[in-house]
Amino acid sequence: MKLRNVRWPWRRFCHAVPAMMAFMALSIFTVPPCFCGDTCSEIDLSAISKILKGDSLSGASIVSREPIKDLGLCEVILKTQTGRYLPCYVSGDSMILGHLYKDGQNISQNKTIRIKKSVFLSLRSKFNRVVAFIYRPRVTKTNVYMITDPLCPYCHKVESRIKDLANKYNARINVILYSVHSPYGGKKCVEAVCRNFTLDDYQKDSWRKGNTDDYQCEKGDLLIEKAKKLIHQIGISGVPTFIADDGRSVSGANLTALTKLLAASQD
Repeated sequence: MKLRNVRWPWRRFCHAVPAMMAFMALSIFTVPPCFCGDTCSEIDLSAISKILKGDSLSGASIVSREPIKDLGLCEVILKTQTGRYLPCYVSGDSMILGHLYKDGQNISQNKTIRIKKSVFLSLRSKFNRVVAFIYRPRVTKTNVYMITDPLCPYCHKVESRIKDLANKYNARINVILYSVHSPYGGKKCVEAVCRNFTLDDYQKDSWRKGNTDDYQCEKGDLLIEKAKKLIHQIGISGVPTFIADDGRSVSGANLTALTKLLAASQD
């Protein structure tokens, strides 16, 4: 029995390979992924701690948990012990810590802004109780809470303009003192309360560098400590911060944003 020589059509095969590879690649990238089940059902602090393999979440809590179905992720907003909000995105045993953008929008930042606004509105009556002093223009149409630090140079930049802005936009300025320069800054906050400062007194530079031990009192200690706790509850970690009656806020020495906030409050 003779074996026939079988000739393999190599040329046709080689021409077919690129087309086959292109079809396979196209199939991979056009078939939508399937994310089945609730991506957040098993996500809690314990699960996140296992991913981090550390105690960095000590004192933290989950304030928001929501599945992002098209990405197969669970969006978790954590609140640290110091009041800072941390957005993270969890899938299985992996986690991305940071901000998520979609269609040009910072999804994470927008979520934390809504959370802070909601928390402030629930605590607004308590914020009124920790106001150190108030500046009232002749006509008042709105309230703004100014959270400021006696030792913060960026705060001073805005403070120098705050009376003019308050008079222009008929805004009552409720000053809440909170220092990020402890312990000396905290004592200066207490001093301003104990000396019954007005906004004019507070804006003078001379008192900021003087001896503060002679101007400490229980009234000031209690007020500044209550203010500190409330500020941590709302998640404010920097100064200056300005909050309107409706919970909208401006962080930092951004005079343009502050002017827009005050102007919008007139509507």
